[in-house]
Amino acid sequence: MYTSKSLRKSSYVMLRCTPAEKRYIKIRARDAGLSVSVFLRDMGLKDSPEKRKTLPPEALASIGVLSGLIGALEIIARKRLDNEDLDGLERAELNFRAKEVKMVIKDIKSYLSCSEKSAPEGQPAKP
Repeated sequence: MYTSKSLRKSSYVMLRCTPAEKRYIKIRARDAGLSVSVFLRDMGLKDSPEKRKTLPPEALASIGVLSGLIGALEIIARKRLDNEDLDGLERAELNFRAKEVKMVIKDIKSYLSCSEKSAPEGQPAKP
């Protein structure tokens, strides 16, 4: 079979992967009845990988606040389970953390209400 020079496969793509990934790719190519080259070329040209979703900075900040809250609550819960009373500093931190949670809830509600307003009519808002 003769092909024109423009259709000949003469370019190379280097791929780095782990030995386990390489074995898996070979197995999938074999199961599909294809060579590794044809399998990867078909996957790259036909299947669009899902775009990785990233969280907005506000969400990441909220996660940080909530993680700090979890740490503080674990310490307080441990003390209470040991029948120890909270000292003034711990009570103050608990009040501070409660205010932080209220702020995070307010930020989430605000973010969601802005998303709903910007979504086209009849379509759900994107988070």
